[in-house]
This record gives sequence, C-alpha cells and structure tokens, in this order.
Amino acid sequence: MLIGFVVSAAFLKSVSESEIDRSIPFSDGRKWRDELHGIRGIAILLVVSFHIFGNGRVSGGIDIFLAITGFLAVPSLYRRAVAGGGFIPLMSRFGGLARRLLVPLIPVLLFIGIVGPLVLGAAFHPQLFTELRASVLFAENIELVRSQLAYDAAGPGTSALQHLWSTSIQVQFHILMPFVFMLLTVPLVKAGRDPKKALMIFLGIVTVGSFLYAWWHQGVFQQANYFSSISRLWELTLPSILGLTISKFRLNSVTRACLTWVGLIMLLSTGFLFDGASVFPGPQALLPVGGLLLFLTGGKSYTSWGGDRLVQIRPIKFLADISYSLYLWHWPVIIFYLNYFAKPKLGVFDALIVFTVSLALGTMGKKLFEDRVASLSLLKNNNVAVLLAITVMITGAGIFHWATQVSEARLEQRLAAYKQSVANTEHPGAQALIFDLETAPAKPIPDIDIALVKVPEVYFFAPGNSDSEEACVPANSTNRTFPTTCEFGAENAQKTVVLTGGSHVGQWWPAFAEMAAQYNWRLILLERSGCQLGLDQDVYEPELDINKQCIEWNKQAVAMLRNEIEPDLIVTLGTSLQHGMPEQIRESQATAWQELEGIPLLLLRDNPIFTFNPSECLQQRADLRKPQTYSRCAPRKDEYQYSAEFDHKHPASLASNGYYLDTTEILEVDGEFLPIIGNVIVWRDTHHATEAFASTTRPFFERALQDFVPDLFQ
Repeated sequence: MLIGFVVSAAFLKSVSESEIDRSIPFSDGRKWRDELHGIRGIAILLVVSFHIFGNGRVSGGIDIFLAITGFLAVPSLYRRAVAGGGFIPLMSRFGGLARRLLVPLIPVLLFIGIVGPLVLGAAFHPQLFTELRASVLFAENIELVRSQLAYDAAGPGTSALQHLWSTSIQVQFHILMPFVFMLLTVPLVKAGRDPKKALMIFLGIVTVGSFLYAWWHQGVFQQANYFSSISRLWELTLPSILGLTISKFRLNSVTRACLTWVGLIMLLSTGFLFDGASVFPGPQALLPVGGLLLFLTGGKSYTSWGGDRLVQIRPIKFLADISYSLYLWHWPVIIFYLNYFAKPKLGVFDALIVFTVSLALGTMGKKLFEDRVASLSLLKNNNVAVLLAITVMITGAGIFHWATQVSEARLEQRLAAYKQSVANTEHPGAQALIFDLETAPAKPIPDIDIALVKVPEVYFFAPGNSDSEEACVPANSTNRTFPTTCEFGAENAQKTVVLTGGSHVGQWWPAFAEMAAQYNWRLILLERSGCQLGLDQDVYEPELDINKQCIEWNKQAVAMLRNEIEPDLIVTLGTSLQHGMPEQIRESQATAWQELEGIPLLLLRDNPIFTFNPSECLQQRADLRKPQTYSRCAPRKDEYQYSAEFDHKHPASLASNGYYLDTTEILEVDGEFLPIIGNVIVWRDTHHATEAFASTTRPFFERALQDFVPDLFQ
C-alpha cells in the first residue's frame, strides 16, 4: 500500500497542463483549512463512536489525528525556518503549544485525579496517580509501556488515562522537531540554499526507518509497539512529506472529487476491517493514513458531489470544533461510568448516556478552556505561557508523585493486615465446601482492594534455569519462546512436581507450595501467560488462532518436561474453556499428554472467564455485611458452556496416566460461582482465584494426590 501511494502521488504530479484547465494549485494551508477541519470532525466521530458504541474498538481515528499533526506541523516549521534564517522562534512555537494542548488538558487531569480515587478501588490508586504524573509531563505512552499495559477495550479495569498516549506522542513530536529542523536548516539557509530537499531526504529516511521498525516490532512485542513513539513516527512524517510537496500538484476537479471519496472510504472502513490494537502502527495503518493523504490531495474539489462536501455539513463541523476537548473527556467518562455502575461494557442505553455527557463536557472544554482561558491576555505572552506551562507540569508531576507514594503506603498497610488475618479460623474459604463446614458470617478476607492486586509470590520469582531473563513467567505478548522455570524447594528434594498449562493452573500455587514445604518437594511452575499446554494447536485448533510463540513454547516445554526435568507429577488442565468455546478436551491437549506418557498427570477442570469481575461487583453492588447480597455478583455456571460430561467424574477420554479433578467442587455452589466462600473472597479478576482462597484449597488437592500418587508423601 505504501508503494501504491507513492506511485499514485507520482502519477498525480505528472498530469499535464492541458488536462487541468480547471485545476487549482495549493499554495499554503489556507487552501485546505476547511477540509482539514472537517476531517477532524470525521476522525473524532470515528474515535468516540467506536469507543462508546463499539466497546472500545480502535477505529483509525487517532492515526488520522497524528497524520494531520505531521501534515500541518512540518510545512509550518519549514516556512518559519526559511523566514528566520534557519532558526525557528521556539517561544512562539511552545507558547502556542501550551495554549492549545495543555490548557484544555489540565481540568481533565484534575477531574480524573479527584473522581478516580472515589470510583476506583484503592488497589488501582497507585497506578492511577503514576499515570497522572506521566500524563501531565506528556509521557503517558512511555508509562503504559513501562507498566506493561496493553491497549484495552473500554472496561472497568481499563486505565482512565489510556487515551492520552496519542496526545503525549504529538507533544513529543512538536517539542523535538524544531530542534531537529534547525540542525538541518540553519547551515543551509545561512549558505543561501533552500533546505526543502534536505528535509525531504531526512523525512524520507525517518519514514522508511520508522515504518520498518513498526512492522518488525509488531511481530515481536505489539503491546509496546502500539504506544511506541518510534513506531508511530512514520504516521507523522509521511503526511509531512505530502505537506511539503502538495503545492506542486495540479489536478482537475473530477480527479479531486474522486480522490476525496476514495480517501473517505478508506478512513471510514478502517475500524470495520482491522482490530487496530493488534496491528497498528504496522502496515495496516496505511489504510487510515493513506486515506487521509488521498483526501488531502483531492482537497477542495469544487464539485457538487465531491467527498469534501460531506465534511462540511454542520454536525461534522460542530464535532470538529470540539474535537480535542471531546477526545480528552469521553474516555474517563466511559471508564468511570463502567466502574460506578459495575458494568462490564456499555449497553445501548448506557452508551447514549455516556455519549451525551461526553458531548456536554467536550463543548464545555472547548468554550471555557480552549476559547476563554487559553485566550487570556496573560497567556497571550508566549514567554509567560511557556513559563506557566513548565511550572504547572512540574508542580502537577510533584503532586501526583506524592499521591502515588501515599497510595502505595496505604496499600502496603492493608497487605500487612491481610497477612495477619489469613490464619484466622473464621475464614475457612474452600474448606467450608471440602469439609462441609457451617461457617458463621464474618468480615470477608482479604480486603477487596488486596484481593484485586495480590497474586501468588511465584510470579515475582527470577528464572531458575536462566540468567538472561528477568521474569520466570513470560507475558503472552512477548516473542520469548524459551521455557523458563519458577522454582521452589530444597535442592536435595527427592520428588519434583510441576505446574504447567497457563495461569489457570498457576493460580493454585499457594496450595501446592504449602505441601512442597511440608513434604520436601521441588516445586516448579512452567508457564507462559495465556498459553495452555498443548501441541500443534495450529494443526488441531486453527480456529483459535493461537500465536506462534505459544505454539513454539509448548513444543520446547513438553520436550523439557520429558527429557530434562522428568518430574514425579505434572499438574495441568484436563479440559479447556479457552476463547469462550464450549468445554472440551482439545486434541492438542491429548497430543501433549501422549508425549508425556509415563509421567503422572493431575488434570484439572478449567474455569471460565467471566463477563465481569465478581470482586469489583462486590464493591459496587453488594454489602459485605450482608451475605444475602453476595448472589448479586455470582456468575451462573450454565452461562459459561460447561459440559455435563465432566461433572464430578473421570471422563473416559482422558489420558491413561491422568487423574481428573473437578475444580468446580471448590468454586461452585448450587450452580453459582459465589464471589465469597467460607468468608474468603474467591476472585481477584474475571478468571483467577485470589491468593487467600487458593491457600485454603490445599486439602482438596492433597486428598487427590494421596489417592493418585501416594509416593509423593513417603
């Protein structure tokens, strides 16, 4: 597509004078100001509509905004550099930046900083304030990469500041490019030469380099690729090349009109064709960026049927007017609405409410902050505007840093209180079901805020078989395929037990760690996040589209288990509810079991991924002092495609060396997955048990192991 666009541009440039008697050349930005303004309206409509009505799907609208930034900024820098002897008036540039981008942002950050702690649980406060600190410094994209947060669809657990990654990249571009430009333009202008050719070469090299990097990074670490300033740079520099050359194009009105429609179709179709979060800013992002470039090349068509007429209708122009403020406000409104009402996603009525509120706040942000505050006489002085901007950014960063430290300290205090309460006999957890205990109601443990963040300590172990990796459990989004081990127990242990098959197995680590400590086992977690144990998933289950890194990791893990570790027991999943499919034993699972023949396998029944987080629901919809309200947050088993074939019995289709264990016996009561069992909170997210609850399940697993592999206890 990139080659196609370049070829198309070359063709358009070569149109002869005889064909363009009705053509209008571009001379400066004023010629397409209306079209650009209208495209902003289209872009914000795409962003907000897909975010609110499309459950957060990426539409390509942000890519359009980035491209517009490059298209306008670079020609402006070029003109200023030529007029200024190669130098760019920085204070004027940065003063305007402060008025346009920082002034409307500050009230949004204050709103998030005040409302966020009231709506979100204390477990999320440290990350909230950390991101506020990054956002006020226009480094949110960097923070999201540092925190290893993927771009998520709108949901209760999604960051309320996630959308500010793009604003951060735009500001980084605006700040750095003037200095880069002056390195090129000052010596050339001083020598009496036009710097445009050198700038074009430089921008071409940057565009190709960034594009290739984004393409490569897409297959290595897409989670970071999405937010990377380097990966996104081509989306700004490719349009800037057009901005520097568009004045040379002379096109007739029919050609212009056709280009505007082709461009619009490309823009509008992006969100329906791609899941941008999984592919942008790779080659697929050429669809929205290329669409914008074709539309701008068409520009004003001077026809009654051109696509440029569409972007001039009043509703689009209104959205364009408030586009920046609407963008800033709509996302936190979505996230806080979902959290306050404990909803997993927006229904149609919810979406209408959120859209209306967002429009109102966006209009307020435009009228009050973009127009009035930014136009104050004090801020019209560029030196004052820059000084105030720096002061506000540094002060804000300091305040949010302090808030981060305070919230982390409070969370640590709750963790300490949690550790003291675990041994309390009023909280039997799963043992209430295992031993059929009558348990008097008591304050549930742990504190919900602790339940949401406390994971088994094994996930913080260093690899036991590698000195080159930091984490023993690789993330699902990494390119790493070498299986690293998380190890616990004495070196002289006589027996080895391995947990493998993804986090639905690893969540039970606390129960097995207690047994390993008592019976002197070597306990190993062999896990890749989101990767259930199986072989040749691409052959047996191509419809699941398992990533190639997981497939390769599984091959190496099975070989390591069979040839190197040679454990006395492997604990893994015996059924699968992966990808929301009906419960079944997958062929890839059975193939892996066959490769591990001769090793005892404890095969656990999989648990589903709920459509909401029961613990977050408890915060919003239940009264922890009244157990009768817990059922409001209890997912029903019959809603998650469980198969009766696997209810409390050993399926005939399991491996001959396997022992089946139905985990619903400790998770389900009368067809419901209760959020609290035995006065212990069960779920820390939509599909993982809390560490506290997992610790109470030891008797459940120990009984099965004593029956299946009694040698482990000798």
